[in-house]
Amino acid sequence: MARDKGLDKGLIRYFDDSHRNYRGQKENFFGFRKMFTDYLTKLNVAFYDACCPALTEEGIFPLRFNSETDVVEYFNGTAWVEATIESVGGTEFTIGGTTISDAGGIVNSNMLVPFYHQGPQTDIAAGTGGAILLTSYFTTISTDAGGDAFTLADGTVVGQVKRIRLLVDGGGDATITPANFVDTTITMNDAGDDVELMWDGVQWFTLVNLGATIA
Repeated sequence: MARDKGLDKGLIRYFDDSHRNYRGQKENFFGFRKMFTDYLTKLNVAFYDACCPALTEEGIFPLRFNSETDVVEYFNGTAWVEATIESVGGTEFTIGGTTISDAGGIVNSNMLVPFYHQGPQTDIAAGTGGAILLTSYFTTISTDAGGDAFTLADGTVVGQVKRIRLLVDGGGDATITPANFVDTTITMNDAGDDVELMWDGVQWFTLVNLGATIA
């Protein structure tokens, strides 16, 4: 008689996930634990399983960006902790006090990790102008016949991405002047003009430009 695992109830069943092809299951069967882990990974939920070396071996840290504190955090098995990432050399860096191999040179390259703020879309009505908020990834703006002037403050985290679209063209141009920009201004004069910018820690630069004039 098979042992009672206490799991054969409802939709949950016990499987020996040490075998890829368990009791005649299809070849693509990987086991309940792997399925559970994969789904949590897709949902960006940290999964810490002390039984599985593949998930807990040295140098592997689930990471997330905390938009409330504007810091990167890692899960240490108990709680989310601010991740202080510092370059040690050309092939190593430290995170949470642990030295990790960086043979690919990620930290010391020109690569940026994009951050998209989770705040809801913001909209600025025609005739308003003013500051474009950084508390959302996407902002729509509109203009009246006289045109409207907008400003964009410095990003709050390296890699922050900001998208801006002219929703309604009331006859005048929308002029956007970032505080620090690789160029100077962004001018939108037709509905649908759209730009996407990224903050590199010093200035904004353009990732995508659809119809706007950047000078």
